[in-house]
Amino acid sequence: MTKQTLVYFTVLLTAITVSNCKNKATENQSKSSGDAAVMLPEKTDSLMGFEGCSRAGFKMLSPQVHEFKYQDYTFRITNKEDGAESIEAVLDSTGRRFKVPDVEPTYFRGAARGHFFVDVGTAPDVREMIVYSLTRESLSQVYRTQYLLEEPPFVAESGSLWFYVPVPESEVAKEINCPDKADWLKKDLKVGYGQRYLYNMVNRGLTRKSEFICAPLQ
Repeated sequence: MTKQTLVYFTVLLTAITVSNCKNKATENQSKSSGDAAVMLPEKTDSLMGFEGCSRAGFKMLSPQVHEFKYQDYTFRITNKEDGAESIEAVLDSTGRRFKVPDVEPTYFRGAARGHFFVDVGTAPDVREMIVYSLTRESLSQVYRTQYLLEEPPFVAESGSLWFYVPVPESEVAKEINCPDKADWLKKDLKVGYGQRYLYNMVNRGLTRKSEFICAPLQ
């Protein structure tokens, strides 16, 4: 082995040793940080809830508790033992707190235009949702309805919440294409139908459209 080769291997071994030391130091530092790195992730621009909802800041306070921070208010979500969520709204300007009723299983589904949405119950196909209005003085339930999970609700740029409400087949105003109907029936599933509804969060008006879908139901 030449002197030049020996120098090369010596330098290479030294570099590997230094790299290993750095990796161990980083690992130890992560371990010494404890739960801070795992339990307190934060995001400044998080998407939460139905499509079209406002973006929010996100912060995890513990494995069971996290927050979504919007422009004027913060929602603190606590995971319950039964899998549902306890929801509390906090007005940032005053610190006033509003507890969302949770007699039934509730799940936070985002906020938009001074309103926020709560999913209710545990049904697999036909869900219920509540629309709440939040002001500095009060928390008010302004609308409650069933909806088909097959086509989840979304918030349009116009300020309306779009969703499909389950309806009996007799109310379907026109024939709709349902190519999977036979397969659903073979699997002992039922066939459900939904009609498009729009809830306007600006004037709280409700509109029914002549748009229908079919969906499998358990």
